[in-house]
Amino acid sequence: MKSATFLRTFLLPILLSHAALAQPSRIEKRSFFSNALGLSKNYYVYLPEGYDTSTERYPVAYFLRGHEFEWLDPALPGRAGGRNLKTVADDLFRAGQIGKMIIVCPSTASEDYNNSVHSCGVNMLKPNLRAAQGIGTGRFEDYFVQDLIPHIDATWRTLADREYRAIDGFSLGGYNSTMLSLRHPDLFISVGSYDGTIMWYNLDDPRRPGAGPDDPIWFSREPYFDPVFDNPRNVPYMLLHSASNILRAADANQLDDFRAMRFHLSMTFADNVGNHSNNRQLLNIFAEQGIRNSFSNPVIAADAVHNYGFADMHAATTLVRHWQAFVGHKLNAPLLANFGVVTVGVSDTTELLLFNYDAAPLTVSSMNTNSTDYRAITPLPATLSGRYDTLSFKIVFEPSIHRALNDTMVINTSGSENQTTRIAVQGRGLLLGQARVGAVYATNSGGASQLFSLDRQSGAATSIGATGVGALRGLAIHPKTKELYATWQGLSTTNLYRLSSPYGDALLLAIIPAGQIRGIAFQADGSLFAVSATGRFYKITPSTGEANQIGSITSGVLYSGLSLNPKTGKLYASHVAQDRIYTINPNTGVATLVGSTGLGGYNPALAFGPDGTLYGITSTNNFIRIDTSTAAGTVIGPIGVTGMLTLALRTDSTTVSVDERESMAIAHTYQLHQNYPNPFNPSTTIRYALPHAGLVTLKIFNVRGQELATLVHEKQSAGEYAISWRPEGLPSGLYLYRLQAGDWVETKKMILAK
Repeated sequence: MKSATFLRTFLLPILLSHAALAQPSRIEKRSFFSNALGLSKNYYVYLPEGYDTSTERYPVAYFLRGHEFEWLDPALPGRAGGRNLKTVADDLFRAGQIGKMIIVCPSTASEDYNNSVHSCGVNMLKPNLRAAQGIGTGRFEDYFVQDLIPHIDATWRTLADREYRAIDGFSLGGYNSTMLSLRHPDLFISVGSYDGTIMWYNLDDPRRPGAGPDDPIWFSREPYFDPVFDNPRNVPYMLLHSASNILRAADANQLDDFRAMRFHLSMTFADNVGNHSNNRQLLNIFAEQGIRNSFSNPVIAADAVHNYGFADMHAATTLVRHWQAFVGHKLNAPLLANFGVVTVGVSDTTELLLFNYDAAPLTVSSMNTNSTDYRAITPLPATLSGRYDTLSFKIVFEPSIHRALNDTMVINTSGSENQTTRIAVQGRGLLLGQARVGAVYATNSGGASQLFSLDRQSGAATSIGATGVGALRGLAIHPKTKELYATWQGLSTTNLYRLSSPYGDALLLAIIPAGQIRGIAFQADGSLFAVSATGRFYKITPSTGEANQIGSITSGVLYSGLSLNPKTGKLYASHVAQDRIYTINPNTGVATLVGSTGLGGYNPALAFGPDGTLYGITSTNNFIRIDTSTAAGTVIGPIGVTGMLTLALRTDSTTVSVDERESMAIAHTYQLHQNYPNPFNPSTTIRYALPHAGLVTLKIFNVRGQELATLVHEKQSAGEYAISWRPEGLPSGLYLYRLQAGDWVETKKMILAK
């Protein structure tokens, strides 16, 4: 165990020294002669910032794959933007997550580009079974342990001690790192592996598909491992070099050595190259032997595959873990809690696990963030009594504003040394808002579609914002929440989204198990009708995506747009490729031709206004009005944007519109402004300001005090708001509007003059 004095006087100043200008980090390629192999081998070394101008010594991490260049080649599969292990390390250092360390990427394979012979870090049984340059005597374990590590320690200013040495790897490099560390626990304090090509415990175990000679990696891939484990395979020798078998066979003293190390094993989400199940088994054996993996979820990402991009993602975590081991950091915590997108005013909760690496007790005294959008839920102080003792706690994310909300959860601990642990917390608040009365909404095609508002008089489009998803095919407004809903079609499924009417962002709600859905339309009860480009008619439960087909396909009818007439309750639909307008019987799904617009092309989308006027867009990007009796179309004007696909308006009689973009301004006091215009006809706007988030109610009364309408009754964030009110069926006269926010109440007068 390192002393606090040592940490203060040596490693922590290294961590902080990047604040001053210094020579940048660099990569050098070197070669040295290995006595064990009888030939020279190449390696790359990463030297930290300021290495040449300093006399300090540094911890060292070995990253293995096959060739020495693989961790550093930005052109290898899965990498983009010039990313490699060097850029990962540089980014972590600049962010203060790691200090200065040396990284070594050695050659552990033959010299040909395709790795025709991989050493597996083993002293090969038959190195001459395949002719390959760079193999020599084949004594690769001796090369690594007896030659390479001493050479690195003698050539570069390393801290030549187990406590400051880590080993990591990807694929067969992960096999190497786990196997070598367990065979030589006196050499390494910290061990990583991404999707390592781990041997199955007991290679002939009949419970494993493809056991023994049929094993797709270790037996069947002849003659790849012939020089290493002979042909036919020498199974007893293989078991001596299997991490799983080493763990299972370990005695009490060996297990104590292993528990003093730190292991960081991650993997892909599935067996895309056959490694996932073997890694799962190895982690199960770790657990059986009382050894913890630092990854609470070893699947590095939900879409993780066996490539270098995800190997770099693994390294971005394990370099931090290795550094924590070097400085004796005792609390293991996730580096990141990512909540994704959460709607403003709604909370999401995730549960995280901490554990203690030290044999001595460790007390968590506080957990704090800078913002009120995140908070930790756990009774504190809490003591982790000894090695591997755990503490589970929850982080709640409740966004108050529409934007990315990133912060750091700072965890303070006390024990033999006071330490601070940081967890990055990330999330994005999404303000859904209500669709505005009178506004015409539309979206276009493209890899990143946009939400637009259209001028009802001219058709001209104004961009609201990007949806963040591909071409949306359906758009509708929920009759109760007034939120925008949209669909994105796949061949066999369709994504159902909610859209932010003030900003355009899409939030996935459900996946509908029916493909090629185009138009959607809500009933008054909130159930959803949908039509597909294959001619099917569905009724959908929005919250779950459950879809029930109604009736059978009407011959020759392939749908695109769909809308419900608020005056008659009739459903109108358009054809996906022809200038035809239909009505659909909601009980049978039977389509009846109304006619054609006569404008040529076809009509991707339809939408009714509150007065029963049917609007549409054409394949030539015109905004049109359609006669519901004949389907005859009248061009209102050009939209001015190509690829328009959807259309939606509010059709309810509610006449409240909240411009929630105003809420981004921060108010300092409660304010209720005079409505404008006043007197008014037919509508007016009421503005107010909130200095704090809370429950807000805005109501309309007549002069006798009778409540006529509730315009707002919801939790709102601090900011300024503007609400449009269009009274229907009310006579001219004096009216009152009252705003209540918490204990604050104010009432003002307004005049309706018809």
